[in-house]
Amino acid sequence: MERLTGLIGILLLIGTAYGLSNNRKRISMNIVCWGLGLQIIFAFIILKTPIGRPFFTILDKIIKKLIGFSDAGSDFLFKSFVPDVGYHVAMVNFAFRALPVIIFFSSLIALTYHFGIIQFIIKWIARGMQ
Repeated sequence: MERLTGLIGILLLIGTAYGLSNNRKRISMNIVCWGLGLQIIFAFIILKTPIGRPFFTILDKIIKKLIGFSDAGSDFLFKSFVPDVGYHVAMVNFAFRALPVIIFFSSLIALTYHFGIIQFIIKWIARGMQ
């Protein structure tokens, strides 16, 4: 039963998206099948191949390093503004942890778009999916 939980979740998610759609005729089953296929391929690569887990472990370290850069920048900017009392912890976490990460990654994506890197990646992915 535990193995079916993921499959049930995927089917429930697709069913909910289909049910909430205001234009069901425009849903392309080709795109839905591609998405499911890519998810299965990534799961197989990560879980069953000898290169999958180390590759994604390295990717995880790179992303954590990027988030660390964002944390260092937000610490530099906002460290003196965070008092010990008077603010709700969730709001401080959102304002001084989540928002700087969002701003940092938005800037990173904007730079990669400006230099044409994102367009290249999207074209490469689109060719692979055709």
